[in-house]
Amino acid sequence: MKKLTIILLLAITATGFSQGCLPEGITFSTQQQIDDFQTDYPGCTEIEGDVTIGGTDITNLNELSQLISFAGNLNIGDLENGNPLLNNLTGLDNVISIGGDLSIVNNDLLTNLSGLENLQFINHTLQVGIVGFGNPSLMSLQGLNKLGSIESSLNVFSNASLTNIEALSNLKSIGTSLSFIENETLHNLNGLENIKTLNGLLLIQDNDDLTDLNGLDSLYQVNTLRVFLNSNLEDFSGLNSLKYILGEMDIFENNSINSLSGLDSLIYIGDRLRIKGNSSLTDLLNLGSLSPNSISELHIYENNSLSDCQATSICNYLISPNGTVNIQNNATGCNSQAEIEEACPLGTNETEYLSDNIQIFPNPAKNTITILNSSNTKIQEVIIFNPSGKTILQKKGPVNTIDISGLQTGLYFVEVKTGMGDVRKKLIVE
Repeated sequence: MKKLTIILLLAITATGFSQGCLPEGITFSTQQQIDDFQTDYPGCTEIEGDVTIGGTDITNLNELSQLISFAGNLNIGDLENGNPLLNNLTGLDNVISIGGDLSIVNNDLLTNLSGLENLQFINHTLQVGIVGFGNPSLMSLQGLNKLGSIESSLNVFSNASLTNIEALSNLKSIGTSLSFIENETLHNLNGLENIKTLNGLLLIQDNDDLTDLNGLDSLYQVNTLRVFLNSNLEDFSGLNSLKYILGEMDIFENNSINSLSGLDSLIYIGDRLRIKGNSSLTDLLNLGSLSPNSISELHIYENNSLSDCQATSICNYLISPNGTVNIQNNATGCNSQAEIEEACPLGTNETEYLSDNIQIFPNPAKNTITILNSSNTKIQEVIIFNPSGKTILQKKGPVNTIDISGLQTGLYFVEVKTGMGDVRKKLIVE
């Protein structure tokens, strides 16, 4: 709540006062209720309870212009009561923050979100449409240009005319999840270039015109990645910085994907890897940097054109699987575990093996780093050098987490010594 408090204090300073009303919330179901708001609640600048705006005769929100914040949820339309005549959000021009969710659902005439130009902070979720009840005329998110933070999730669902989300270019953080479902004309995800981490789900599903994931260029860590039913998605361009998936990765029925290009930097999956029903996918070679022992289960099936599965990570995983292996109904060469093993190169270069299986997380880092060791050897020592070769930190014996809070920002090298040999990695300290 610190960010919300700061923004509200800024709002109070700007206006000279702040006055709350309607702690029980309110539903505006007619234009008359909106027109009477300033008369009925003079001086009210914050509605303290939840607010729903939904009515068949609502054409404008002009008389809500004295509001600077909503302490609870703001629902502009819902499943039962949309706004068939509302074509802009003018009247909300002075709103700076929303303490709960902002939900914009079932508004037939909205083409953009003009009227929200001063909104900077949403303390929970931004919901633009829900599955089956989007905003059919919405073409852009213009109006959200100052939005800097969403503390929970961003969900964009079933907006049939939405072509771009570039208005989100000022968005610096999303607390948990990012989901796009059934946005039939969305071309790319440009506008999300500042998002670096997601502590929840990245879900891209059933977006027919989406050909790549450009716009997610800074994203390096997510909890779960699911990419389903995007009929024109060709590859994973845009996820070139993604290194860590802390949970599951599922890639299902994206019929235009022919490679996993864009996932070349991925080094860690903390749970299940499933690749199913991608009819044009021919190889998995872009998963070569993935640490094999980070995978708990491996499922590769019903990919009709997939014949080349001998990525280094897959070959090493099959030497000693951590869990269930399900490989079937792919093309010859990748139609079973035995076929992949036969195609894999004999033996493993120790240097490459160690480099693949010993990683530093997170990287870049601020306070601590963890040495992720999925190899079959024990770590004997870890040494951190500066670019001049001077030893800065040295840890003997079994090493897991290392405190780097005393290091200055910049480039370092981390040397991990094991019984099989040594590995040196770059480390960026922020």
